[in-house]
Amino acid sequence: MARRVFFSFHYQPDVFRANVVKNAWVGRDREDAGFFNASVVEATKKTSDDALRTFLRKGLEGSSVLCALAGAETASRRWVRFEVLQALRDGRGIMEIAIHGIKCAKTGNTAAAGSSVLGELGFWAGDGRVTFMEVGPDRQWRRNDDVPSIAVSDFHWSVQDKQGVNLSSMFKRHDWVLGDGYANLGSWVEAAAKQAGY
Repeated sequence: MARRVFFSFHYQPDVFRANVVKNAWVGRDREDAGFFNASVVEATKKTSDDALRTFLRKGLEGSSVLCALAGAETASRRWVRFEVLQALRDGRGIMEIAIHGIKCAKTGNTAAAGSSVLGELGFWAGDGRVTFMEVGPDRQWRRNDDVPSIAVSDFHWSVQDKQGVNLSSMFKRHDWVLGDGYANLGSWVEAAAKQAGY
C-alpha cells in the first residue's frame, strides 16, 4: 500500500539530495505517494509565522508519515523542527533519513554529516499535559514555542511513567547511502506508518 509521505528538509543546501530521495519512486509501479514538496515553504517565508504554521499544518494533512531528510544543518532549522513536532502531536509516523552521503550532481561531493533531527527534539509529560521540547543553541532543553502543548489524554503516543522523552528513542534514523535507501525506502515508510497505527 502506498503511503502519503511529507518530506521535511532544509531547502537551500539539501534540495538536490532531497529530490534523490523523493524521486526514488519514479519508474516504479506504485500509487500516487502524495509527496509534499517543501520548496513551497521558501516562497511562504515572507508571510507571518502564524500564516506559515497554518500552511505547514495543512501540508501535513492526509500524510501518514513525516520523513525528515537530515543534511548538515537540518536539525537546527526552526520549520523542520515545527514539522516534526507537529507530526508527533498529530500522531503521524515519523522517521529520519541521513542524506549527507548522497553525492552532488554538479560536484560529485558528499556533505558533512549533521546532527540527528530526532536527537534534537522530544517531549515532556507532566501535570496532565505533553509539552514539546527542543535543544536550544546553548545545548539545553527548552520548550518549543511553535507547537502548543496537548492534554496527555489526547496524545497519540504512550506516556506512561515517562516525563522527558527524546524522539531518537522512539523513531528510526536511516542512512540513505549505507542503508541502500533506494531499495529500502518503501519498507522504512511502511514501518513508520505501522508504528503510528496507520
